[in-house]
Amino acid sequence: MSDWRTPAAMSLLCAGLVVALALGAPQGLTLVLAAAVACVGVGTAVALARTRADVSRLARDAERIAHGDMDGADFRAPAFPALAAALDALATRLREQAGRLSSEDELLAAVLTGMEDGILVLRANGRLLLANAPAHRLLALAQGAAEKPLSDSLRVPALLDAAQAALAGRATSFELFNPAGAGRTLVGRAAPLAGRGDAAAVIVLQNVTEIRRLEAMRRDFVASASHELRTPVAAIRGYAETLASGALEDREAASRFVSGLTRQAERLSSLVDDLLDLSRVESGSMRLQPEPVAAGAFLARLAASAEERAAAKDLRLTVDPVDASLEALVDPKGLELVIGNLLDNAIKYTPAGGSVRLGAQRLEGAVRIEVRDTGPGIEPRHQARIFERFYRADAGRARDVGGTGLGLAIAKHVAQQSGGDVGVESRPGAGSCFWIRLPASRGIA
Repeated sequence: MSDWRTPAAMSLLCAGLVVALALGAPQGLTLVLAAAVACVGVGTAVALARTRADVSRLARDAERIAHGDMDGADFRAPAFPALAAALDALATRLREQAGRLSSEDELLAAVLTGMEDGILVLRANGRLLLANAPAHRLLALAQGAAEKPLSDSLRVPALLDAAQAALAGRATSFELFNPAGAGRTLVGRAAPLAGRGDAAAVIVLQNVTEIRRLEAMRRDFVASASHELRTPVAAIRGYAETLASGALEDREAASRFVSGLTRQAERLSSLVDDLLDLSRVESGSMRLQPEPVAAGAFLARLAASAEERAAAKDLRLTVDPVDASLEALVDPKGLELVIGNLLDNAIKYTPAGGSVRLGAQRLEGAVRIEVRDTGPGIEPRHQARIFERFYRADAGRARDVGGTGLGLAIAKHVAQQSGGDVGVESRPGAGSCFWIRLPASRGIA
């Protein structure tokens, strides 16, 4: 009911009293009562209209809140101030909570997208609820795979079996090879989720292709190194046992066996030195300190140190004319290790009467140093692999000349750590040209 104490009602009531006093009772009293009733009725109608308008406004505001439009409501209701304030506070809390949820969703999406591991989340019915970008890439999932049974999108038995086990409440680990035809190796784990939401199981996939490759390289290296070390050690042991069993009495045989001992000991020493050099280069313990190195003077000095070895094989060792201003920015010891290995190989594999030539030329922003020989050359099928550790194009001949199979691998690592590269140009029967490209020193055009 309307309040009869409103200003309008009081004014009408006062006017009625005045009329009643002027007319006298009972006619005046009757008029006063009629006026009072009229005032109350008018006030009630006005109040009801205002209340109806406030209720409609609050209903519209509540509907906006229900649809997430917290900013479109004004919460003005004079007839219901407490309710309007409560709805306003509710909208404020919902707005803050929506903001937090949005930030958390953005953070979760960024984490799932940025991580390298693949994530698959499954519903209890086996349908795919979520898959991040790495999972799509590793498994070649179609973009429309969400909300479809996982078995419809993948044909990987080990993964599907692990998913079924996780949905049944059992955590399972598995490994996949070449799941999407890309030659990858993946390891994964499927586990059930304890929450009561839509997510029932999660599968985590990790790409271990590079790890497996490095493990295989390590196994191959250990096997190759063991084999290479065993050969000279066995030869040394055989020579020593033969000498100890009485060959010392035969001066001719003893001299031959001692010569063999010396040769195998030198080979063993060379192999150990190369292994140590390769270990230092690959581990980064060999600190390279680049400085300007004059290419011409460096090659002349290196050729002079190898002149005796070349002469012993009846080889002609020459250095092409090099511009005195041609300088490479490289660690001198590292460069000596690289070019020394290349020159040593050229001398070893070039037949007697051949020639070995050193040279350097200017390239755009770089210096290319070459070691050319007139040896037997290298077949194209071997050229891509000769810089691998222990790889030999002709294993038997390499052992005959004392090669360890590590020199080119060392040269490649040092060249790359110096900011350059190394390569070969060769044709069978036409010799070889091994080259290294290095950064030029500043000031070289």
